[in-house]
Amino acid sequence: MWRLSRQIAQPSIVAGAAGVGMVQFRAFRRPAGEMGLAREGSAREAGFGRVIAGLAGREMRLMLLREAGMLCAYALAFWLMWNWAAGWAYGAYYSVWFPAAGLRLAYLWRRPLGVVPFVCLAEIAGNWLAGNLQWMHEVQTGGIRIYGPCLMYGLVVNAARDFRRAPSEGTDLSPLRFAVATVLAPLLASLMAMINEFGHAPLTRVAGLIADFLLGDLLGVLVVAPPLLWLADRVTGARPWAIERPKMAQVAEFAALMVMGWGGVLGLYLAGLGLALLPVLVATCWLALRLGILAAWLSILIAAMVVLPLSAGHVTASLAFQLHVALTRIAVAGYMAGSFTEAERHARREIARRDRLLLRAERLKTLRAISLAIIHEISQPLSTLAIEARHLAELGEKEAASPETTRQVAGVISRKADDLAHLVERLRRFGELDPVDAGPVDVGRLIADVVAIARAEAQEHEVSIEVAGSTRAVVSGHAIELRQALLNLVRNAVAAAPPGGQVHVAQQFHARRLTIAITNPVARKRRRPAGMGIGLIIARTIAEAHGGEIERFDAGADAVTYGLTLPLGGAQS
Repeated sequence: MWRLSRQIAQPSIVAGAAGVGMVQFRAFRRPAGEMGLAREGSAREAGFGRVIAGLAGREMRLMLLREAGMLCAYALAFWLMWNWAAGWAYGAYYSVWFPAAGLRLAYLWRRPLGVVPFVCLAEIAGNWLAGNLQWMHEVQTGGIRIYGPCLMYGLVVNAARDFRRAPSEGTDLSPLRFAVATVLAPLLASLMAMINEFGHAPLTRVAGLIADFLLGDLLGVLVVAPPLLWLADRVTGARPWAIERPKMAQVAEFAALMVMGWGGVLGLYLAGLGLALLPVLVATCWLALRLGILAAWLSILIAAMVVLPLSAGHVTASLAFQLHVALTRIAVAGYMAGSFTEAERHARREIARRDRLLLRAERLKTLRAISLAIIHEISQPLSTLAIEARHLAELGEKEAASPETTRQVAGVISRKADDLAHLVERLRRFGELDPVDAGPVDVGRLIADVVAIARAEAQEHEVSIEVAGSTRAVVSGHAIELRQALLNLVRNAVAAAPPGGQVHVAQQFHARRLTIAITNPVARKRRRPAGMGIGLIIARTIAEAHGGEIERFDAGADAVTYGLTLPLGGAQS
C-alpha cells in the first residue's frame, strides 16, 4: 500500500513543482509594469496546479478504494473456502483439504510484499465475522495461526517472484519457480504452525495437526492456485504462461493413460489390495513429462474430483488421511514434473530465439564481408580507368600526340571497362552455381594457370612456387571462380612466406574428394599485407558454393597449410 500511494503521489508532486517553476520563470521574465498581470496569471496557474494535484489525489483515493474492495472480496472468498474445507477437518482445527491456501498464494503472487499484513487482517476479519473466532482470546490465538502462515506465504512468494525476474539467465523459468513456491510455502507455513501449536497440545497431537495442515495446504495450492492465476491473466490482459495447445494425438495419449491409471486402481481394489493410487501417480508423472504442466494439472484435478468426495465423511479418518497422502504425492510429483517440462520448453524456445539472432548477426557479417569484397574487386579497375582517362585527356591537349598512343590508351580503357563489366556480372552470380555455365574443370591445368599468374608476384617477394606431382583430376564448377579462389590462397601464401621461402602446391585424394594443399613457411616478422584481408573470405565463399570447403592445418612450427577441398567430377590418374 505504501508503494502504491508513493507511486501515485509522485505525479502530483512533479506536477505541482512544474507549475510553481513555470510561474516563477514567467514572473522573472516580465517587465515591472506588468507585474500585476503576472500576479493574476500566477494565481490562475497556481489554481491549475491545485486542480492537477486534486485530480492526482482523487485518482489515488480511487485506487486505494479499489485495493480495499479487492481485500474485502478476498476476505469473503477466503471465508467461503474455509467453510468449504470444514468437511475434511474431522473435528480438528486444520483440514486435509484447504483450498483457501491456493487463493492466498494466487493473490499474493500478483501483489507486493507490503500487502501481506493487510491480507492477514482480511483473513482474520473474515473468520471473525463468520463466527469462527468468537472472543478476543480466540482472535489472538487464531490470528497467530493465520498471520504466521500468511507471512511465510508472502516471504516465499516474494522471493520466488524476484528470482523469476532476475536477468542473470535470460531464460523464462516461471513455471518451475512457481511450482517450487507452491511446495515451499506450505512447508514453511507448516513449520510456523508447528511452532504456534507447541505448548497447546501434546507432541503426538501436534504432529497430527501439522500433517493435516501440510496436506491441506499442498492440495489447496496445487489444485486452486494455477487456474486462478491463469484466469486472472486472461481477465486483466496480462501475458499468461505460454502453454502449448494440445494436439489430437496428445489428447488421445492423455485419455489412454488416465484410463490405464484408474483402471489399475480399480483392479487393485477388486483384488483386495485397497485403494492404492500408485497407478495414477505413474500415469500423472508420465503425462507431465511428456505433455507438460496442463496435462499434469488436469490429471491432478481428476484425482482430486475422485478422492475428495470419497474422503468427505464416507470413509474412516485414517483411510481419508491415507487417500489425501496419496493425492498429495500425485499433486506434488505431477506438478513439479510438468513445471520442469514447461521450463525446458521455454529454455528450448529461448535457445532457438538466440540461434536466430546469431544467424542474423552472421548474415550481417557475411553481407559486410561481401560489401568489402565488392569494393576490393571494383576499386582496382576503377583506378586504372581513372588513370588512363586522365592520360587520354592529357594527350588530347597535346597537339603532337600520336594517333597510335591515343589508340593504345583508348584500348586500355576499353579492356578495363570490359573487365569491370565482366566482374560485375561475376559479382551478380557471387556464391551461386549456374548449371548452364558450370562444367568440368581440369585441376592440373587450373593449378598451372594460377601458378603462372602468381609467379611474377612471388618473384617480387623473392619466393618460389613448387608444384608437387601431376594428375588428371576433374571437378565440376566454374573455372574462373575456382581459379580466383585458388589464386587468392596462393597469393596469401606468397605474402606470408619470408624472402627465400618456398610455397608448395600439392594434390591429395580421399573418399571421392580432392584437396589442393598450399603450404608456406611463416616469417617470424610478417610483412604488413597490402590488401584488405578478404581474399580468404572470397575463396571460402566460392569453395562452399561448389560443395567444398577451405581448412587450415598446421604443417609444423614454422609452416602452415590451407587446403581447398572439392568433390571430384571425373576420373583421375
